[in-house]
Amino acid sequence: MCVVHPRTLAPDGIYRTASTSGTFAREADTIRLPSGPFAGAVGQLMPDEAREPAVFFERDENRRADGVHIVDPERSSATVPRKGDWG
Repeated sequence: MCVVHPRTLAPDGIYRTASTSGTFAREADTIRLPSGPFAGAVGQLMPDEAREPAVFFERDENRRADGVHIVDPERSSATVPRKGDWG
């Protein structure tokens, strides 16, 4: 599971990281990334371990057709692994 903190999500529907950007859409507690390098990723908005809002991306549910992970902490500085979920 990967965690993205909402500070990377702007009110104008744009997400920004240190090296890239794209659009996002919120539907209730679901965050969809329809454009940018993470296009196709779907996450859930919920509290993190510190009870701060965060978007959680299930690693195995967010794969491209070729099996490559869309949102992966190995490739993205905008995400952090959740304790116990990697390794």
